[in-house]
Amino acid sequence: MTPRVGVDVAAIPRIAEAQKRFGDRFLHKFLSDREIDYCGGSAERWAGRWAAKEAIGKAMPTGVPRPRMRDVEILPSDDGRPHVRVAPATTLTGREIDVSIAHDGHFAVAVAVIPDLLRSPAHFPPPLAGEGQGGGLPDGFRLPARPRDGHKGTFGTVVVLAGSQGFTGAAYLASMGAARSGAGIVRLLVAQSIYPILAEKCTEVIVGPVPEISPGVVGHASLSGILRG
Repeated sequence: MTPRVGVDVAAIPRIAEAQKRFGDRFLHKFLSDREIDYCGGSAERWAGRWAAKEAIGKAMPTGVPRPRMRDVEILPSDDGRPHVRVAPATTLTGREIDVSIAHDGHFAVAVAVIPDLLRSPAHFPPPLAGEGQGGGLPDGFRLPARPRDGHKGTFGTVVVLAGSQGFTGAAYLASMGAARSGAGIVRLLVAQSIYPILAEKCTEVIVGPVPEISPGVVGHASLSGILRG
């Protein structure tokens, strides 16, 4: 059985700036209470755990729901190595997950390995009829085969322009739907006034603000910003 591997890099200053801007609300978005206590005020430790949890998500197959970042807890074991603990009732509950975290300069990098991802299929949605049996599904219902050396730049980019004041959920769902469908990179463009909401909520997609013609509304005057995005 081939283990699944995920890798991620996080910019330490970016994580520190997000914490400075949003306070503990940002930390509670991706860290458990015990992780917050362990990290103290260390931006390096925050960024290391962000990268590790993103790496775990990237090691999971397309279409398998990721646990929330707070549901994955990474704390040092007795020998100092990172130990991963997953909350009950998630797609990774009971899995053996190995992670390694390193820091250099302004960056934290993490590698995650899930050696027994298919050990207990009951954790995952059952395959569709005919899947993996050489037939049963039309080609249009299958994602193309992915090369083993592929990366997020290999699988295309989707740009989503969505959302308005009071309707930020639509932008979130549309962009996450694009990510779950197999797009390598998803960019979500939103009006400047709702950008802070989506920037905090979305961790798997790239969120960018565009100029607005009125609060929460984009129009022809926003076109240049949209094209640059």
